[in-house]
Amino acid sequence: MHSKRPSDLTFAFTANRKVVSLLAQEAGFHSAEVSALDTMADLLGLYLERLLSTTHSYADLANRTRPNTHDLAQSLEDQGIPLSSLLKYVERFRSAPIAKVSSSLTLRTEQSRKSTVEKMPQFLPSEDEEEDEDLEEATDLPVYVPAHLPRFPSKHSFKQTPVYIQRPDDPQKVRELNSQQSRTVEENLKRLMSTENQLARRPAEKLLTNEGGDDAISMMMPIVNYESAMQRRKRAAKQPEYNNNMTSQEASKRARSSVGEIQS
Repeated sequence: MHSKRPSDLTFAFTANRKVVSLLAQEAGFHSAEVSALDTMADLLGLYLERLLSTTHSYADLANRTRPNTHDLAQSLEDQGIPLSSLLKYVERFRSAPIAKVSSSLTLRTEQSRKSTVEKMPQFLPSEDEEEDEDLEEATDLPVYVPAHLPRFPSKHSFKQTPVYIQRPDDPQKVRELNSQQSRTVEENLKRLMSTENQLARRPAEKLLTNEGGDDAISMMMPIVNYESAMQRRKRAAKQPEYNNNMTSQEASKRARSSVGEIQS
């Protein structure tokens, strides 16, 4: 009947039959039919599968990958088995002799030498942290922290830092910083405008080489250097002020000379 089962299912079914036989003997039965024993073994397998599935569901609900004793206790309570009754059952049959049922299948279990604890990746250290502090953080943990918990991350992952960069208070340094920033902006603008001018010249050059007419020249885009135009405007705006200053100086000189002539 069960010859076509896989090896792992065959072992689980045989173990369930053994458990059912022990429970039947504890209940006072001396014999059982094969069909009844197989049915009870299947029911026991379904019951355990449902119990373990509920246990894993509680672990997933708590954002854990592995269930613990609390998940199992909650699953047993959902199945109508409180822990108090389970403890009474254990105390009842603790001193009773254990019945043995012969079985041809045995399961060999070997203890794994590999650790099941997942290794956490090391965080990159901060630039302002010293190596000695990193070594102390990696090796020393407070007493209240269990050994199986991961190490503390680096300080830069949770340390509060200012959002804005602190500017110098010295006026000379401020002027130097502003001039440096303005030169950087000007250089970037020059590169940008030179690139745009080159891109604008390409279609016009293609038209000149292909057609070679006055229409191609009229279709060329006017290329204006924005920076040079702004500089000319600034010089033009400063020029009247300079002329006004010169005229006022000349007027004062003339007034002084006229006063000197009158006094003489």
